[in-house]
Amino acid sequence: MIRAINKVIHNGKLYQHGKEILGLTEKEAQRLLELGAAEEEGDTFYEPEPDKDNPLLNDLTTPEQFTKLKAEEQKEFLESLSIDPAGKAEDRVAQFEEWYTEQVTADDQN
Repeated sequence: MIRAINKVIHNGKLYQHGKEILGLTEKEAQRLLELGAAEEEGDTFYEPEPDKDNPLLNDLTTPEQFTKLKAEEQKEFLESLSIDPAGKAEDRVAQFEEWYTEQVTADDQN
């Protein structure tokens, strides 16, 4: 397990000294260890690294999360899905929602 030595914020949650830090990938854990912000104790289980080639497997999976991205991030994300991004934010959100709905529908049919 990875335990905080100092106060650590991970995924928006504050971990105080001595608390186990949950939800770390091996890379994230290694960085905290190298910084001296955490220590390893006993067996450690890691979250899988995000799959950059498949956005469905990453944290960004909902239209609500998509709307929180900056304009350039939205455009890059849509381009990664082979979608030509619209100029207006509401149009980009609509593009993402359409793609998202298709993915959810396809998953439901499988």
